[in-house]
Amino acid sequence: MTGLSIGHVTLLLLIAFLVYGPQRFEGVIGALGQTVNQFQRGYQGLPTVLDTRPTAGKRKGGPATSAPGTAPLDSAEILDHVEETRRRIFRAVVPTLVLAAVCFFFSDNILRVLKDPAGPGFAINGFGPMDGFFVKWKVAIFASIVLSSPIWIYQIVAMIASGLAAAERRLLAPGVTVVAVLMLLGIAFGYVLLRGMIRVMFTMFGREIVYVPNADQYVSFVVLFMLACGLVFEMPAVLLVLMRFGILAPQMLRRQRKIAYFLLFVFAEVITPVADPIVAPAIVMLPLVILYEGAIVASRWVIPAGEASAAGTSSA
Repeated sequence: MTGLSIGHVTLLLLIAFLVYGPQRFEGVIGALGQTVNQFQRGYQGLPTVLDTRPTAGKRKGGPATSAPGTAPLDSAEILDHVEETRRRIFRAVVPTLVLAAVCFFFSDNILRVLKDPAGPGFAINGFGPMDGFFVKWKVAIFASIVLSSPIWIYQIVAMIASGLAAAERRLLAPGVTVVAVLMLLGIAFGYVLLRGMIRVMFTMFGREIVYVPNADQYVSFVVLFMLACGLVFEMPAVLLVLMRFGILAPQMLRRQRKIAYFLLFVFAEVITPVADPIVAPAIVMLPLVILYEGAIVASRWVIPAGEASAAGTSSA
C-alpha cells in the first residue's frame, strides 16, 4: 500500500474546498467534533445498556446472574467467563490450524493464483534456503483464515454476544453469515483490484529502477492488502452494531454523508497507487459508499422504530 504524495494532499484539499466552501470548514470541524462527542457518550453508556438487558440464563450449577445494582460477579462467575473465552478461542484456532495443514499441500496452486494479478511470466525470488518453506506456510495460513472465516467469526461473535437477550441471540446466525459474506466479498474485491494496482506499481518508476520481486515481500503485500479489503467491507456490520447499541444514530449518518464520503475517498487515496489520483480511488470508493448507504437502509430492521426516533431526538 502506498502513502499520500504532495499531489494527493493538494487534490484532497481542493476537493474539500469545492465541496464545502471556505465558509463551511468551521462547520465541518464542528460536525466532526459533535460526531466524536456522540460516539463517546454512546460508548460510555454501553455498559449500562448491556446491564439493563435480560440475562441470558442461569450460570451452570449456580444462581442466576446478578441484576444491576447488586453485588458484583463472584470468583466462580469470573472463572466461568474465563473458561468460556478459552473454549471459544480453542474452537476458533484449532480448525484454522487444521485447514492450514491441509492448504499447505495445495500451496503451489494457491501461490499461482496470488501471482496471477502481476501478469504472465511474473516470477518471485527467494533469497534464503528457507524462503520457499516459509512462503508456502504463509500462503497456507492465509488460505485457512479465509476458508475458516465462518467458524472463527461465529466463535468471536458468540463470545461477545453471551450477554445479549434471547431475541437478539436469534440474530446471531444471520449476523455471522452476513459478516462472513462481507469479508469474502472484500477479499475478492481486493484480488480484482490488485491486477491493475501491481502493474502500475511495477512501471511507475520507469526503467531507472529494476524491480527484483522478493517472494516473502510480494506474498505479504498481496495477503495483507486482501485481508485489509476484507476488513473494510465489514463497515456495514460495525455501523449496524454501533447503531443497535445507541452509539451512533442513522439520522447522524444521513446528515454527515459529505464528511463520510470525503473520508472514504481519503482512505481510497491512501491504498491506491500514487500514479492514479482519480480513477483508482473512485473505483475503491464506490463499493464503500454502497456499503455505507446499505448500513443506513438496513438500520430499519435492526433498530426498533421507537428506539430509532428516540436516538434521532437525542442526537439533534
